[in-house]
Amino acid sequence: MCIGIIIKGANARYNKNKLDFWFEFVPQLSMMLALFGFMDYLIISKWLMNWDGRTNAAPSIITTMITMALGGGKPAEGSIDVPLVGNQWTQTFFMNMMMVIVVCCVPIMLCVKPIVIAYAHKDDAHVE
Repeated sequence: MCIGIIIKGANARYNKNKLDFWFEFVPQLSMMLALFGFMDYLIISKWLMNWDGRTNAAPSIITTMITMALGGGKPAEGSIDVPLVGNQWTQTFFMNMMMVIVVCCVPIMLCVKPIVIAYAHKDDAHVE
């Protein structure tokens, strides 16, 4: 998926289409890395930790990603999950920052380009 997004960005640069580059490629790549890049980081962190004798404390990546989207990054009440990014406060902060990036990228991708195109062609629709 990243390769496809990067090729799209290269095409936008080659065709000198600044609108596609800044309002499609950049938000798509940012959103992709904020979600899947962070998830990949969590997976690798979990693999590299030694869980001998405390396997019940190993966090579930799926639960962590769901908590990131729905719970503000805070662990469930009574959870003994070990944070994979620094301490619990640091992990919550990073998860919240990733969600802010994702939430900001969606309206940029969906709204800016149609508004700019509609504004540029508003005189074309005017018929006398």
